[in-house]
Amino acid sequence: MIAAGDADEGLKARALSELCEMYWKPIYLYVRGRGRNAADAEDLTQGFFGSILERQKLESLERVEGRLRSYLLKSVKNFMISDWKRDHALKRGGGVEHLPLEMDEGERLFASQESGAQPPRPDHLFERQWALTLIEQALGRLQEEYESIGRKDTFDALSPLLEDMGKWKASGLAERLGMTESSVRVAIHRMRKRFRGLLEEEIRQTVVDPAEVEDEMRHLLTVLAAA
Repeated sequence: MIAAGDADEGLKARALSELCEMYWKPIYLYVRGRGRNAADAEDLTQGFFGSILERQKLESLERVEGRLRSYLLKSVKNFMISDWKRDHALKRGGGVEHLPLEMDEGERLFASQESGAQPPRPDHLFERQWALTLIEQALGRLQEEYESIGRKDTFDALSPLLEDMGKWKASGLAERLGMTESSVRVAIHRMRKRFRGLLEEEIRQTVVDPAEVEDEMRHLLTVLAAA
């Protein structure tokens, strides 16, 4: 996704469009967490990514440690207090290209975060959804790999165990898959290893320095653990 800063205009446009589609949910939840209503959050999210697409570039990531996560969070904070917001309030359907984003899904996610006694901090809403978005991307790729080799049933059975291998009943699952219990354990281990590799690849696309991947992984796991 760092390719969004690539010099090739065609590649840049595609990468920016993908960025909007992948990472609008953390932005939307951040804006809602700042107290904006659903309609305003939709407009601000559309306007934020619309401004990026209009400029056809991302600014330098050096100021935010080379991480797309930090860059977008800092950028949306600036966007919400900028003169652009006050002087060019976005009207639905006009001003900036309206992006095909499923805002109802964003509102459902926000509502699910509001169930606790204390409302979550906006930054935490952003960080948690950012982590979940990367996991969703990695899990989607993992599913495609299993389906491409005709092992959809195996993926459907084992993927719920990626987080906690101890949740399964060995005999029942092994019988259902036509495998031995030891084979099931090996299959789960391999799936978890491949999933982690895919997640690292997703993270690698959001940092400038590959050496930051492990640190970013630890950060995101810490965010999820604090939820």
